[in-house]
Amino acid sequence: MRVFIGVGHGGRDPGAVSQGFKEKDINLDIALMLKSELEKYGVTAIVSRTSDSSQALYQKINVANMSKSDLALDVHTNAGGGTGFEAYVPLYRDSCQSLRLAKLIEEEIQKTGQRSRGIKTRKNASGYDYFGFLKSVNCPRAILECAFIDSGDINKINTPQKRMLIAKAYARGIVRYFGNKEE
Repeated sequence: MRVFIGVGHGGRDPGAVSQGFKEKDINLDIALMLKSELEKYGVTAIVSRTSDSSQALYQKINVANMSKSDLALDVHTNAGGGTGFEAYVPLYRDSCQSLRLAKLIEEEIQKTGQRSRGIKTRKNASGYDYFGFLKSVNCPRAILECAFIDSGDINKINTPQKRMLIAKAYARGIVRYFGNKEE
């Protein structure tokens, strides 16, 4: 079992910034914790970056596809003043398996007390996937937005211990995905 973990933003791109927190740092922390958790279950995890460095989207997609992973996630933190977890899945290729993966992760996130805003798709003007990661990665995949950095939701991810709860929930969802293909 192999999982690719993309880490949103990094280097000169901080992502969303609020209340002294940078999305790139939260994403990296959760991704590295997720890798460690998955390895406890015997899952091989490949992380797109392990330090505060820049990586173009096409590079991340290339690494994901070359890794021959069984599934891929892109770890992000939301902004815009809302609350809750949400996931994005592809519209077409591997959409059923990607949706199943996202639902299992969503269930585990909700067990931590985090509300869910749902599992979503997003089209571009041509009717295809808006997000390049979802459009171009060649295995079941999802973009995970753990919480909002610019609202009271920051209290769900403002310490390493709270970010570990998110990483563990992601890991449990992934392990359930691998453990029961019929679920």
